[in-house]
Formats: sequence, C-alpha cells, structure tokens
Amino acid sequence: LALVDGNAWRVELVGLIALFYPLTFRYANTIGPDIGVAAFIALGVYFLWQPRLTVRPAAPNLLFLLLSGFFLGLASLWRSHAIVAGVSILLVYAILVGFQSFWRQKSLWVTFLLVAGVQAAVNLLSGHGLLENAQYFNIYKTFFGNDWLTVPEQARQGLFRLLLSNPRQFFEEYFFQVWKVALYAWPSVALSFVSREKPLKQFAVFSGLVILLYSIPVAFGSSPRAPIAITPLAFVAFGFLSSEMLARLSTKRPFFLA
Repeated sequence: LALVDGNAWRVELVGLIALFYPLTFRYANTIGPDIGVAAFIALGVYFLWQPRLTVRPAAPNLLFLLLSGFFLGLASLWRSHAIVAGVSILLVYAILVGFQSFWRQKSLWVTFLLVAGVQAAVNLLSGHGLLENAQYFNIYKTFFGNDWLTVPEQARQGLFRLLLSNPRQFFEEYFFQVWKVALYAWPSVALSFVSREKPLKQFAVFSGLVILLYSIPVAFGSSPRAPIAITPLAFVAFGFLSSEMLARLSTKRPFFLA
C-alpha cells in the first residue's frame, strides 16, 4: 500500500519498521499465528484501499472486494481477536463510504462472513457454543492475576459478575490496556492533519478510527499480542506521514500555509 504512488523510499521505511519493530520482530520469530494475523489484515486493507489511493481514486473492483473480505475473514481464523479488527475495518469503511454504498458491495462483507463463519460452524459441529472461546480466563487474569498452580473458584464465576466484583480495579486496569493499544493511532491522527490529499486524509481517518475502535474490546484480554493485528495500519500511516512531512519540508513552507 505504501507503493501506490511509486515512492520507493516510503516502502523501504515501512518495510524496515515492520521487520525491526520489537513487537513484530518478536512474533515473526516465534512459532505462532500472530504474524499471520498481521499479514492477512495488511492484505485485506491493501485490496480495500489501493484503488482509492492511486492517481485516479476509484472504488475497489469485484476481485479486490472478494480478496479483501477473504483475507480479513482468514485473519479471524488465526486469532479470535482478529475478528474484532475485521469488524472494525468493515464498520469504519462503511461509515466513510456510506452504508448504502457498503451494502451494495456485498461481495466484501458476505465473503468476510462466510470465511470468518467457518469457526462458528466448527464450534457447533464439535459440540461447543456458537461463539465459544477461551477469552474469559484472559479477562480474569487481567484484573486479578493468577496463581498458575491453583485456579481460584472466582475464576469460574459469570463474566458480568467478574467485571463488577471490583469496579475500581477494573476501570484502572482497563483504561490502561486501552491506552496501550490506542497509542498506535498517533501516526494516523498526525497524518489526518498533515496530508493535503483527500483520499490520504480519508485513509488516515479510517486507520485511526479502526485502531481506536479495536482497542476498546481487546483491552479486556490484556494480551501483549493484541496490537499486532493493527500494526500494518500504524506502520503504513507512519510511512505516509513521513513522506508528507518530507514533502512539506522540501517546499520550505510552514504547515499552516501549505
């Protein structure tokens, strides 16, 4: 996505950040599905936004919509929290392009639902709940910690009762976790002010809102891996921000006069 206008310098910058940023570097070299989630989210966003960021902005064609929905749905099969990222991406995209236009792009969201729905089908066929997952324990240890040798009885109570058993501790810990993920939106926020092109401003708003929306539910689990799903958005926004600021500096004009 960083190569939409042939800016090789921006591509190199985003590539180096993706390779050596501690979070992505760690999980790219760790056996697990997390880096796959980041890759699928990146591909889903690419096919959704590449046509809009070209010299002649246009809506994505049928093939791009199908591929975007497929990769966003595929990400949710790798990690359960990736479905939050997928839904956030589709919701913010629908707000920006208009719900009527989004509804007409059925190939996008129907493909997403079909691919992401594979997990729900497997759950039912294996005798589990439709949306059953193991997030309850993650939420418990976020707020109360855990003795790995003895699982306390409190960890088996209902989720609603768990969250309300200590409201002060809940809010203190919860907002800290939201802040850790929401911080990844700063390049998008800065880009929305710096960019001079409408499509790029729209992408900045899109990526920033997706990250902020994503941070609200995933903060419950306090997983250190949670931000990796939205790192592609943050990295690309930082790449565009850097190239925009460099262009401003090369014109030697103050930001407020550009």
